[in-house]
Amino acid sequence: MRFLFGVAEAGAFPGSARTFYNWLPPGERGIANGILFSGAMIGGGVSFPICAWLLGLSGWRTAFYLLAIPRLSVGLALVDLFRDHPARPVVQEVSACAAGMSFGAGVPLRADGPAMIQYFVGTSTFYIGVTWMLPT
Repeated sequence: MRFLFGVAEAGAFPGSARTFYNWLPPGERGIANGILFSGAMIGGGVSFPICAWLLGLSGWRTAFYLLAIPRLSVGLALVDLFRDHPARPVVQEVSACAAGMSFGAGVPLRADGPAMIQYFVGTSTFYIGVTWMLPT
C-alpha cells in the first residue's frame, strides 16, 4: 500500500513545477515553490499528531474515510476546473547566457553543495519519521 501511495504522489512536485512554469511569470515561481514546499513540510508535521488522535478516537477505517473525502473532493474539483495553460500565455524570459551552457556549469557545487546535502538529509529524516513512526 505504501508503494502505491508513493506511485500516486510521485508526480506532485514535477507536475506543480510545470504548472508554475505555464501559469506564472519567472519572478513569481520561486515564491510559489516555496509555498508548496513549506506547505508539504508543515502539513506532514501537523497531520501526524492529528491522525494519531483521529485513529485513537474512531479507528483506522473511519479515519481513512474522513481523510479520503476531502482529498477526493478537491481532486475532482481540480480535474473539472484546472486547465494546462491559461487563456493568455505567460511571457517567458529566456536567458541569453543559458544557450550552449553545459549541465555542470549550471550546478555550482561549491556554493550549493552543502545546502543540497542538508536538505536531502533533513527531508529524508522528516519523511521517515512521518511515514514510519506509528502512534503508540
